[in-house]
Amino acid sequence: MSISDIEVKQEEKIRSRFNQRVLDLKTAYGIKNADTTADLVDKLHHRVHERNLLVHDYGLICSELDKVRSVETSRTAAEDRFIERFKHEWKIKLYPQTWVGNLCLDYFTPALGAFNSDFVRGYTLKGLAFEIDGSVHETEMKMKKDDHKTKSLMDLGLAVWRLTNEQVYQGKALPPRREIVQHFGKLCSRERARIWSRIYLMTILYHAPFGMVSYYFPKMKTVSSEE
Repeated sequence: MSISDIEVKQEEKIRSRFNQRVLDLKTAYGIKNADTTADLVDKLHHRVHERNLLVHDYGLICSELDKVRSVETSRTAAEDRFIERFKHEWKIKLYPQTWVGNLCLDYFTPALGAFNSDFVRGYTLKGLAFEIDGSVHETEMKMKKDDHKTKSLMDLGLAVWRLTNEQVYQGKALPPRREIVQHFGKLCSRERARIWSRIYLMTILYHAPFGMVSYYFPKMKTVSSEE
């Protein structure tokens, strides 16, 4: 079995456990009218015991994920160019290497929301991820993984903007500031906080041990066979 096959099976296992956990919690807390994963996680957030601990545990989990996945901390030349242009044109803070569930984003900002239906294929999305794709992303396997990643993030309510190295170098990566308003709206602090809360909880539900999950959701023990 190749390394790629092992990675795929591991991803499927983690995803399956997450899906089972949210279904168990949905049952335990009688949650209804949650059409998307984002809706369900938002509703679950209101049932969390001691929500103030989420950000701390999220940080611990991310530290471990960075070690296991060997997340690269140094930027490529294309990423340096992208960051320089972004800061000049947009003047909005970007967060590098941000974990959302089982996905690591190249860059993320909770400050923008996508409202143009043509841009987001009918989705109403809040929070924007940037993915800078080098030549390795041109392989069939990588393209399928990238497409899955984009769809998964959109299901979580996040917009995704994919850029190639060539687009960055040619200065075609980002529109000038005057055109940004055609696709995006700036989100208020309350909306940004809600996005971060969703990300914290989503990532914990993916990776935390059962004991941590059941601490946040005491009713979990009544419906889950995971323990």
